[in-house]
Amino acid sequence: MSITYKENTAVFKETATVDEADTFLEWITEHENYVIDLSECSHIHTAILQILMATEPHVTKMPEDDSFGIWLRNALDFKQEN
Repeated sequence: MSITYKENTAVFKETATVDEADTFLEWITEHENYVIDLSECSHIHTAILQILMATEPHVTKMPEDDSFGIWLRNALDFKQEN
């Protein structure tokens, strides 16, 4: 699995697949003050993207890959500072 959960932080690595969407959504609903680290993420399935778009999560780190990071910032209408 490319998403690991550490207390109130979800850490994405490499590719987040559709198989992880249900678990991710369940984890979000169970944690009030969660944060998301996407720094090592290189691709996310559209199901994961839809969850991110719908929940407006607190992303502490955006992807290190510049083109993916820019694309994801635009998709999420990202306004936070890293």
